[in-house]
Amino acid sequence: MRKRRAKDRKQEQGQEAPASVSILDLAKAHSQACQDAAAAEKQLFGIGNFTKPVWSESMAVHPSQIPEAMEFNKKHGLHVEFDKHGRPKITSAHQMREYCRAHNYRHYGY
Repeated sequence: MRKRRAKDRKQEQGQEAPASVSILDLAKAHSQACQDAAAAEKQLFGIGNFTKPVWSESMAVHPSQIPEAMEFNKKHGLHVEFDKHGRPKITSAHQMREYCRAHNYRHYGY
């Protein structure tokens, strides 16, 4: 006795068989979703790379050096906060660029 396919069983029970979806239908739906997102008034992505503040691990200082780093930043006109672990809070690309210049870090343009 051969096994019946699920499609055949559903037809016998009076249920509709699931319609197969073509790749063209999927592509059309995807294109429409992309166009809707592009036309949306609400911005889906932030402006630039800094939609949220970044706590930089790579530019961190030792927690005992936070006052010294804050004094250095103030002397160079930077307003950068540090958390209790010594990580600076970077809030914009401009702030990142200026912080890197003041501390002689390489900055590759974000």
